[in-house]
Amino acid sequence: MYKHFIPSFLSWKNPGNMSNWFVTFFNSIFTQYSYGELFLSTTAYFAVLYFGLGWLYWKTCRVLCSWGMMEKINQQPYSREQLRFELRQSMYSILIFGLSALPVKYLIALNVIQLRENTLLNTLWGLLVLTFWNEIHFYTIHRLLHQPVLMKHIHRVHHRSVVPSVFSVYSFHPLEAALLSSVLLSIAPFYNFSSAALMLFPTVSIFINFSGHSNYRLVLKTKPRWLLFATKHNDHHGKAGRKYGFMTNFMDDLFTKTEK
Repeated sequence: MYKHFIPSFLSWKNPGNMSNWFVTFFNSIFTQYSYGELFLSTTAYFAVLYFGLGWLYWKTCRVLCSWGMMEKINQQPYSREQLRFELRQSMYSILIFGLSALPVKYLIALNVIQLRENTLLNTLWGLLVLTFWNEIHFYTIHRLLHQPVLMKHIHRVHHRSVVPSVFSVYSFHPLEAALLSSVLLSIAPFYNFSSAALMLFPTVSIFINFSGHSNYRLVLKTKPRWLLFATKHNDHHGKAGRKYGFMTNFMDDLFTKTEK
């Protein structure tokens, strides 16, 4: 029952199917691509997100900073050594993220994961649900990784970026990359998404991650709490404090004691 639930305000007739090429493309990804083709295309997709959109986001922040619309959070220098380290670790992560699509395809073939029609509403609603689920999934994994043993041997790789940048977003130990890449696999068997939502979510996710790691924030007269996640996550990199959520605070508010 719950796998087919969709709010009534999104269930009205004539949802507006996307253009035929769009529907055909996303329908074919998990059903017609071979496992090798899926791995190569997904790996290339994550590489374009990281290198292409990462560079564009960084340049945009610098331009907006020169216009006085953004400001740097941490003024410490960003070294070439850190950049090289982040790029190396991110290459490992991109390969692991490419592999993460394969079990999704396998479970679709077994009918364990069922797909919705690729309509605009199904895709937008799916992206909203995945963004919300990612907050829960990220908090759980992140809090686990801050246990002393895992912090020492696994999560410290990500925390080497004391001054984060857009190139820190995929800078993980391979085990951490594998854990974080399970976000789709951990919900798709229990709730139906369109294939477009599953494939477009990494784009939504990386923009959120760019915002939290870029070391830039908007210059605002008033700063609503929900807009402070860039500052919060930047501080977390520098201090490794006990705040494990990312974009929102609701999981920390529910389960993490406030630091004094």
